[in-house]
Amino acid sequence: MAACLGRDVLEGAFTDHLRQLQPSEKLIALTKAMFKSAWDQRIEQAQAGTVSLKREVTKIEKQIEGLPDRFVDTGLPSVITAYEKRLATLEREKLVTQEKLGKRAEPTLGFDQLFELACAFLANPWKLWESGQLTLQRTVLKLAFA
Repeated sequence: MAACLGRDVLEGAFTDHLRQLQPSEKLIALTKAMFKSAWDQRIEQAQAGTVSLKREVTKIEKQIEGLPDRFVDTGLPSVITAYEKRLATLEREKLVTQEKLGKRAEPTLGFDQLFELACAFLANPWKLWESGQLTLQRTVLKLAFA
């Protein structure tokens, strides 16, 4: 009974402490700056990837354009067959690259909107704890107690 009472006191003190925990404005500003930097780097990487894929499509198109001239210049059936295979391969590469370009997704929400959602999530650790989800409770423990 005494052990149970001690546990209740400890849990009560823990929950009281957890209810009072809130990140400082300075910590939120620092976190926002860090996430903004990471966000901007991801945007730059995505843009660089798009530029790279567009260059690849252009390169493939130039190679495709040059092949018909070679067909005309040669009369050997084996060489023509090799050029046809190469043309088919280039066409497939072009389609794959264009598909990759088409699948590049832009974020549906802006940084500020997403950061506000994240801050609302982290601003009140008690709500996370109270959810009863073990993964969220572990996150609270990691965030609140170094």
